[in-house]
Amino acid sequence: MRILVNALLLSLSLFTAFIASAADVTVLTNHMMLEGKRQLIMTAADQAGLSVDIVDTDMPDNELKDTLQHSRFLVLDLPRPNDMQAAQQRLQDLPLDSRLPMLAVARNSMHFQQLSTAQAEQLHAYFRHGGADNIQLFFTAAARLLANQAIADLPPARELPSQGAYHPDYPGTFTDNPDDILLALNRQPHQPVVALGFHVRYLESNAMDHIDQLVRWVEAQGAVALPVFYSLGNDVRLVELLQGKANALIHLQPVYHNGLEQQLNSLGIPVLQGIGWWNNSIENWEQHPSGLSLATTPLYLALPEQNGLIDPLVMWSEQEGELQLIDYQAKAAINKAVRLAKLQLAPVSEHKVAVMVYNYPPGEKNLSASFMNVPRSLALLSERWQQEGYQTQAITEQTFITKLGEAIQQTHQPQAELSAPTDYVTLRDYEAWFATLPQSVQTRINQYWGAPEQSSMVADLEGVKVFPVPTLRAGNIVYLSQPPRGEPGQDDEKAMYHDMRIPVNHYYLATYFWVRNTFEADALVHFGTHGTQEWIAGKERGLSIYDDSYLVLGDMPIVYPYIIDDVGEAVQAKRRGRAVTVSHQTPPFQPSGLHGQLVDMHQLIHQWETLEPGEVKNNTVERLLALAAEDALFVDLHWDSEAAAADPDAFILHLHDYLHELAAQSQPIGLHTYADDGAQEQKLTTVMQMLGDDFLQALNLEQTDEVFVDDYQQLKTTKPYRWLEQVLFAADSKVSPALPEWQAKARAYYDRLNTHAEWTSLNTALQGGHVAPGIGADPVRVPDSLPSGKNLVGFDPSRIPTREAWLAGKKAIDEMIAQHKETHGEWPERLAFSLWAVEAMRHGGILESQAFYAMGVKPVWGRGGRVTGYEVVPQAELNRPRVDVVLSVTGLYRDQFPNVMAHLSQAAAEVAQLDEPNNPVYDHTQQMLADLIGKGIPSEEAATMAQTRVFGSPTGVYTTGLEDASLATDSWEEEEKLAKLYLQRMSHAFGPDPSQWGAQADFSELYAENLKTVDAALLARTSNLYGMLTTDDPFQYLGGIDLAVRHLTGKSPELYISNQRKAGEVRFQGADEFLAMEMATRAFHPGWVEALKEEGFAGALSLQDMTNNLWGWQVVSPNVVQDHQWQKMHEVYVMDSLDLDMNEWFQEHSAEAQLRMMERMLDAIRKGYWDASEQTKQELTQAYMDSLAENQLVPAHEPLAEFADQMAAGFGLAPLAMNALNAAQPAPSQANPASEAATNEASQEVTGQRLEQTQQQGVEVTTQWWWLAFIFIPLLLGALRQYTQSKRGF
Repeated sequence: MRILVNALLLSLSLFTAFIASAADVTVLTNHMMLEGKRQLIMTAADQAGLSVDIVDTDMPDNELKDTLQHSRFLVLDLPRPNDMQAAQQRLQDLPLDSRLPMLAVARNSMHFQQLSTAQAEQLHAYFRHGGADNIQLFFTAAARLLANQAIADLPPARELPSQGAYHPDYPGTFTDNPDDILLALNRQPHQPVVALGFHVRYLESNAMDHIDQLVRWVEAQGAVALPVFYSLGNDVRLVELLQGKANALIHLQPVYHNGLEQQLNSLGIPVLQGIGWWNNSIENWEQHPSGLSLATTPLYLALPEQNGLIDPLVMWSEQEGELQLIDYQAKAAINKAVRLAKLQLAPVSEHKVAVMVYNYPPGEKNLSASFMNVPRSLALLSERWQQEGYQTQAITEQTFITKLGEAIQQTHQPQAELSAPTDYVTLRDYEAWFATLPQSVQTRINQYWGAPEQSSMVADLEGVKVFPVPTLRAGNIVYLSQPPRGEPGQDDEKAMYHDMRIPVNHYYLATYFWVRNTFEADALVHFGTHGTQEWIAGKERGLSIYDDSYLVLGDMPIVYPYIIDDVGEAVQAKRRGRAVTVSHQTPPFQPSGLHGQLVDMHQLIHQWETLEPGEVKNNTVERLLALAAEDALFVDLHWDSEAAAADPDAFILHLHDYLHELAAQSQPIGLHTYADDGAQEQKLTTVMQMLGDDFLQALNLEQTDEVFVDDYQQLKTTKPYRWLEQVLFAADSKVSPALPEWQAKARAYYDRLNTHAEWTSLNTALQGGHVAPGIGADPVRVPDSLPSGKNLVGFDPSRIPTREAWLAGKKAIDEMIAQHKETHGEWPERLAFSLWAVEAMRHGGILESQAFYAMGVKPVWGRGGRVTGYEVVPQAELNRPRVDVVLSVTGLYRDQFPNVMAHLSQAAAEVAQLDEPNNPVYDHTQQMLADLIGKGIPSEEAATMAQTRVFGSPTGVYTTGLEDASLATDSWEEEEKLAKLYLQRMSHAFGPDPSQWGAQADFSELYAENLKTVDAALLARTSNLYGMLTTDDPFQYLGGIDLAVRHLTGKSPELYISNQRKAGEVRFQGADEFLAMEMATRAFHPGWVEALKEEGFAGALSLQDMTNNLWGWQVVSPNVVQDHQWQKMHEVYVMDSLDLDMNEWFQEHSAEAQLRMMERMLDAIRKGYWDASEQTKQELTQAYMDSLAENQLVPAHEPLAEFADQMAAGFGLAPLAMNALNAAQPAPSQANPASEAATNEASQEVTGQRLEQTQQQGVEVTTQWWWLAFIFIPLLLGALRQYTQSKRGF
């Protein structure tokens, strides 16, 4: 009996549980359902007397089938078509009981069973349009249907329009006409309106709390909030919705396509991109080192940028359907939008603009930007701004050079007496603001730099402690230098060799604080490519406003003129600098042609070709060989005199081809002046280069390859030039040959070279308007990148490599591998690739394709050309062994192409496990695995490490450190120190599992072990503008690999340039050959030098920068730079061998630039890199001593000064260097506070500069101050070599 009772009780319990678990209505959904909608459904069902079960599509099949068997009505709530199709297929496979009433609710479709069409349409309208009333009606109708009652008499659904506006205070909640809400809110004239663009699902789900909160924050700024909802599809009509109604839009949705660009261009207002942190908490985002995931980058960064959205900012977290605003982030976006709106409404006469220039190359008064003449550009803009109505004055180029240079100089003077008036921030004001920052931010900065009062830049102003901010004032526009990343007196050893993630210093923060809070700038212009702000500490993507990069900016609108051929770094300025970039043109181009003895050699070659064998021909050969030896061409062409004499025919043919290639090189002409159209002759030659070889072929020239192989000064006499001259400048003349298609193309290209949009777009951005997006590239290679004046957009990282790039890269790497075997007699076992974001955006992934195919791997593409994975190519199809790789990525590449890194890393790991013949990837992996296990590393961890092939710098680091350390020649004597610095910076491993990238500890030996077996290293050069000496990146990355391999093995690998300067053509050149050709067509070419001379001060800085980069190559890759190149540098720039009056020109424009160039030459001799002749040493030493004496300049550092004095004494010259250095020594001051921060008390006495208090601040351009007659005493090396950490990050 007891057993029977227990059985009955168990049966009753199971029946009760079944009754409790059975639901009248089951709603099948996924993570897209918001918590607000869940609550609506639960409440409405309860009020209708129904039970409801909301289940997720993740539910296992058996559980889902059991749930549906006990349900009386099924609703599929899956708005996305792919999700709906998958769910329906799954239900069909279960299968779903055909007797169960079912309604599938998608945004634009409906499916049903066991319902009439009228019933389904009525139910669908209720559920689809959502809201409390509609959902209640849905469940009322469902209850009636389940009770076999009619529903036709129920009220119709209140349908949401496809787009419309909402406001919590609007009586009707929403409307299809935003004007209804603006009228109801009584919007006043000149009151900013900020639209908030949200997805309608929040309105449908009654989940509007976050929108309501945003509304209140907008209103707290004195603006009108206009929440609007609209489709994410191609049917969106933003112009109709917002034209004339809003001043700015914060878009709170992803972007899925490129259909918004035209609408945003027509709308004409700035559109800011709000970002959600999905499926995790706010705390998780705050602590995440890299920020946005790979999956969200296209939708929240790449595609929004391509459509013209700006300022991507993480604003909320959404986890399990619940959205939570990140208040400080959301307020930052709102504040920026309101400020942009106010710029539109206020007259320009009231606008206050700060223009910040970059102090580069290292020098106490230098201001420069990539291929732009900064002082000349500022002079032009100052005049334009005055004409536009800004309250300002026009300033001359020379005034910018002199007075802004002096202001820059002051930013490198610690604790010095300054009688000059200056702007400043009081220490008290700065400390009050600094104390408002999160404690973690304060601690991070103070731990490195010490407390604010310990800064060496704190000065005394009549008893008040201040941070001086030297400026050049011109009414409502102020010009100033971007502050140094380090501080004067900072320990360079610590800065360059040890610390990778240096926080922003107090003076840097104080300078930006002055711009924002004291000057109260309405907008800030970061002028030219590029500064340091976007490269300082913080997340890689999706930054916090408390990350250093954003912390300095506040909510100021940022406008950033940027060179059109540097998209990769421009994207960094947008994503980490909150900037609207405005592209500017490169310098114009022309064919290089030949000069000097090169012309003579070419003529002799043609003479030799026509001569019969005999004495005359032999004499011609002798003369050719003598000229080649005199010009060191045997070295450049990898011949020697004996081999050339033994086989003169082969050498002369090689020389002929080389001269042709030299003459055809696209040579940049000087620098670009922002918004200046330039000379029409230079635009013509640029068009000629843009038209390319096909144009020359179309002209039916007798010898196309000979057309430019003549004296460069004869260019205007060539047929291509004369034909274009007629087409472009003589419209009525008859052109022969007619070539109408080429005429049209030439005129179109010429029109695209108009720079008017550089001014109008800059002006539009400063007045809070929308700047249309546009691609950037080398205009010679990609004419469609013109016209300039666009907000530069990057390449969608998910498309790297493109199919076209794959085909080109695959072919090129096979040819390179075959050539290597022919040259060296064996297959290469391992290749190192230096991967740059800038280059990847230029070539679409050709170098990445080469890395893939070297291993024997092929990318797999999905919809829209996006790379979804890879597949291993069977070795039989390769027809060669696989080649192992080591992939060295830059910091910018890490930030922008993590998806490509993941594919490459995973592909390498898979190939590393293929135990097959001729697979060095497997062989090397097994060797490393055994070594790692032998060191006690667990086998699983060791296996991952052994399979890792991708390395770079950790989050927050953007350089190898070599760019600064190589120039700091007093800080090292042996290359070993530099090699270790490189390995320290670049050994962060990115293994096959991206989820572990931030969690894995650095293992510096792993990168070194991979490098030990490298046979050759490769770098792509795609731009006709940027070469080997135009920036420090080629030597610090490709050269850095050489340095490290040589340090580890005692032997340099082969260095190759993947030359892709001609569209559709890929060929490999030795790095030394590439460099030699660049120097022949630029540094030693009189036409190129003359063009830079026309740029004045800016041209001198460009020459100094070029020399610094040549020195960098010398240090890291001694085999790349030859003695004769230093000799020619000396002859051209010291001895004026080209008869260009170089010394007089340097003396007029920048004697210091020439002195610093001579110091690089002296260092090359001092450190044994250049075996200069005694005559050269004497000439160089004499010139150096003369410059020190005549210009009151100071040697870079003591070891150099001592060496120069020793040289001088040996030649009977007066040793002046050490005297000049000692005379410039500052008075003794307190030790560097940063190094004492750990021990000094915060209350210690503060000492610093003493300033005379004055009512007038800044350097007013309309006033001649008596003190400007004096020249500041030049600084020590610390001022000359200011810390430029994170200057670049290719």
